[in-house]
Amino acid sequence: MVLLQALFSGLALGGIYALVALGFSITHTTTKTLNFGQGEFLVAGAFIAVGSLLLLAGKPYSAALDQADVTMGRYLLALLVTVCVVGLLGVLLYYTAIRPFFGASGMAWVMSTIGFGIILQNSAMAIWGSSSIAMPSPLGDEVLRIAGAGVRPQEILVIAATLSVMAVLDYVLRKTKIGKAVRAVATNRQAAALMGINVAAIVVLAFVTSSGLAGLAG
Repeated sequence: MVLLQALFSGLALGGIYALVALGFSITHTTTKTLNFGQGEFLVAGAFIAVGSLLLLAGKPYSAALDQADVTMGRYLLALLVTVCVVGLLGVLLYYTAIRPFFGASGMAWVMSTIGFGIILQNSAMAIWGSSSIAMPSPLGDEVLRIAGAGVRPQEILVIAATLSVMAVLDYVLRKTKIGKAVRAVATNRQAAALMGINVAAIVVLAFVTSSGLAGLAG
């Protein structure tokens, strides 16, 4: 029973790490760069989600969330807002911290992505403070019993969401034109450009997707 409970908790935590890792993989395969501030994007996603829920509940951004404030409808809307906003942050990251150093020798882009992450971290602290913020689950806090193991509903939500995102990404990359374009750019940028693929747009899309996945994980 204890082992099963630990398994569910581990899968939920692993699902969050898997979404972040997917973001790393997408940017690295398409641009051969990594966003070393990806962890801060995850944090930004969490705070943006909390802020969105507070606004939807008609509360100031510094207030606390109650269980009644987090309905499934508001949660899904806040999730959409979070993915979009963090995705836009990914575009900003690319144009300010990656593109100026793209193709240049050295590892300047590493320091620039770290610096961008530090800016995000300090901005979040300036807006929401450094204290922890509790976010109730839209599925409630009642512990579910599966084969005698206590499982929180949000753990099942995280696992289901991660598997769904992985399945959708796999389908998009394998079966759609845009997915094939991403794979082509990842394989050979010059050949992809000769085939009429807009490499710059695909690279931006990669950073939007990577950042959006980090926001979703948050």
